[in-house]
Amino acid sequence: KTYLLNKEWAITYDGKFRISNVESLMKAWSSDYNKGKDVSYEFYSLDTIPEIEYNLHSLYAKKGIKCTLTSFSAAVRYSPTVRYNKVSVYVEQQDFDEVINELNLKKVDTGGNVTIIIPYNECVLMHAWQTKDAFVVTPVQAVLDLMQNKTTGEEPAQARLLKADTDN
Repeated sequence: KTYLLNKEWAITYDGKFRISNVESLMKAWSSDYNKGKDVSYEFYSLDTIPEIEYNLHSLYAKKGIKCTLTSFSAAVRYSPTVRYNKVSVYVEQQDFDEVINELNLKKVDTGGNVTIIIPYNECVLMHAWQTKDAFVVTPVQAVLDLMQNKTTGEEPAQARLLKADTDN
């Protein structure tokens, strides 16, 4: 709390504590965030993005496999103005092969439309939210994952998601 106050990322008023500079805090957090230990694989599917995401979610009902969307796949659930053409999903190591087989994914080096991430630390999955059609990481985790990806178009999505998160 003191650290956040000293960095001017938070304020206290009427005895309450509140994050005040979300964007600055997230940028600093992102620069220190280490995704290097996560293992990512690129795949291609003939299915559309909505079909892939539906199939990922249906694995929970069918087999108890919890596939947790992140990056743009999560961001669109928080801010519907986000556009994307690739599914990003966290899958636990023990479920990896079954997810690939169930979704009939083909491993590719480039041009994939599905990124499966095996998290080195399962804390990214601890507070996943279940929406009507998916499990998604928290808004903070979605922003951190977006900020790690330096491809074109990330910044507008980050700004929209940050604004959506602070509006709530």
